[in-house]
Amino acid sequence: MNIVVIGECCKDIYIYGSCNRLCPEGPVPVFTPSYREEYSGMAGNTYENLKQMCSGEHEIELVCQFHSHHSPMIKTRYVEEVSNQLLLRIDEGDDARRIGERVKEAVISKFCGYNKTKADLLIVSDYCKGFLSDQDLIDLSVIAEISILDTKKTLSQRVISSFNFVKLNESEFNRNKSAFEKLSNEMRAVVTRGSKGVSHMGMEYPPPEIHQTFDVSGAGDVFTAGFGYNLACGKSIGDSIKIAQQYCSEVIQKRGTCQYEKNMD
Repeated sequence: MNIVVIGECCKDIYIYGSCNRLCPEGPVPVFTPSYREEYSGMAGNTYENLKQMCSGEHEIELVCQFHSHHSPMIKTRYVEEVSNQLLLRIDEGDDARRIGERVKEAVISKFCGYNKTKADLLIVSDYCKGFLSDQDLIDLSVIAEISILDTKKTLSQRVISSFNFVKLNESEFNRNKSAFEKLSNEMRAVVTRGSKGVSHMGMEYPPPEIHQTFDVSGAGDVFTAGFGYNLACGKSIGDSIKIAQQYCSEVIQKRGTCQYEKNMD
């Protein structure tokens, strides 16, 4: 099975520490750092989750395209370690250089053309940082049997119709609802709605019961990876949604931008 992940990636840094007093210079807490953790974020998180899901189950080639940044994109979060309260997030390098034509053509030519086999799954994680234009999305959508777009963009009908599925959260779907309605086909929309679950084609999928939520950072990436992976393994849309929800329910009970782990099952 060949899986391709394309998109912007970042480094997620979590600095955990304590806040035991207020600053005398202003009404802000004084943060004393204790330790730090680093994770791959955005498309990198999708990629890492897919590696975990595929481990030991299939011989799978993971082809990831992270040719996205002229400077590193870093998200640094300061977190009070006892309460897990997020105090501050600092974003650096928030712009991405557009994917080069040579890189794009190399990806397309690997899977499309005479005597070429399409990838089984394409996931495009488009965080609207400038890496992928609408035309890039349309061009790349043809390389796989199953194509999923996870995007923050305002979508055109051409982009929507190029992918098998478009994963959006509730506010993103509402912003793009007219484009889906004009196509008279909302089958492509898979809408994550936080604690309300997932919607698809009028069906509601409530979330699994969880005991405690520590961190929802990267949960959308976990869902997209799990949904796509299970579709590529031949499971139905409904079952793929439910399994992906279960993956998310396990991950959000851990600190940081964590990946799904097989031994969670």
